[in-house]
Amino acid sequence: MNFDKAFELLMVNEVNGMPGGGYVNNPDDPGGETKYGISKRAYPDIDIAGLTEDDAKAIYQRDYWGAHQCDTMPWAVGWVFFDCAVNHGAHMAIKWLQGALSLPADGVLGQQTLGAVARVSDPISAARDITLARDEFSATLSNYPTFKRGWKKRFLNTLIGAVQWTQAS
Repeated sequence: MNFDKAFELLMVNEVNGMPGGGYVNNPDDPGGETKYGISKRAYPDIDIAGLTEDDAKAIYQRDYWGAHQCDTMPWAVGWVFFDCAVNHGAHMAIKWLQGALSLPADGVLGQQTLGAVARVSDPISAARDITLARDEFSATLSNYPTFKRGWKKRFLNTLIGAVQWTQAS
């Protein structure tokens, strides 16, 4: 898998045409102050307003992509997992991944889960199932009515990217 491509697609999801890397401080967003998708809640010691795209890329590479071995996953699964981990946290993303692979959903990315990912016969279907679980979970959140349209667009864009880049490779 290609981190640079995943980061490029992630920035489309996170920034979505907003100037300045998509800096926002929406009181309805539990992440609080956010830029390039990096939230003050997740990174309280970082100057979010001063965050550069290169800084964000390094964080995503270290804390999400590399930490969860996305480069070892089939593109469709790794890309959807990566976006889920960024948007909802790794624990939830792992549980959705495990559910899509018919594994016990304990939220731990161990050898059993990584082995099942390596053996997945239909990565697109797994990516679809992760996306469905993500959507079902999001619909239970109290701020869902506020963010529903944007979230659904993100989920669909992520799944489309999984399909397109799987077919391109």
